[in-house]
Amino acid sequence: MSNSLFKRVVTLLLVVLMSFSGMSFKVVRADSSSTWEKVDDIAAAAASGKSVAITMTLSDGTVYALPTAEVSKNPAAVIATKNDNTLEIGGLEPGYGWTITSVDDGYTITNNAGSYLYLTNANAGVVIGGTPSSGYVWSITSDYLTATPSEGGTRYLGVYNKQDWRGYTLDKNGNIASNIANQTLEFWTFVSSTGEPDPEPELGTIAEALN
Repeated sequence: MSNSLFKRVVTLLLVVLMSFSGMSFKVVRADSSSTWEKVDDIAAAAASGKSVAITMTLSDGTVYALPTAEVSKNPAAVIATKNDNTLEIGGLEPGYGWTITSVDDGYTITNNAGSYLYLTNANAGVVIGGTPSSGYVWSITSDYLTATPSEGGTRYLGVYNKQDWRGYTLDKNGNIASNIANQTLEFWTFVSSTGEPDPEPELGTIAEALN
């Protein structure tokens, strides 16, 4: 096959794929980041009307952000950098910005798509996605985010083993589970991003690039 014919075949395949699968060529630059400003508490975060980042700081000073991507269990714990009242996260606002809404019994926490952050009755039961029937109304208890699934007791949200977010009940002595103990919860409102996604190329641009 000649080089010219090969390029035309590749172009045609790209067009077909984009037509049937909604394929996107939008990418995020590797140096993208977002800046956030600390607020006093969850009430201030909800009242701000802004996109809110949620972090836990471990006893060794390492800061972890809670990403917003839908997941069936245990969202990853993403390292962030804190400098007094400013937070820097290596990613754009939609990846870490939550909407916190005040409701009768507490707060709901949703991502840009409207999917809820909620807990099921399992240590590995931190879920982001859809509209749950329970475990999605959050409160602050002992300085931790807590929610109560219908099939179990109140669970406390924290970072497990520096790897992901999990929800634990209190231990037999009524203390925060050792797996997530001695962590500091903080809320941050969005300020700005750098390294916006590159624009999606038009079909004509793709074809021209292959000619």
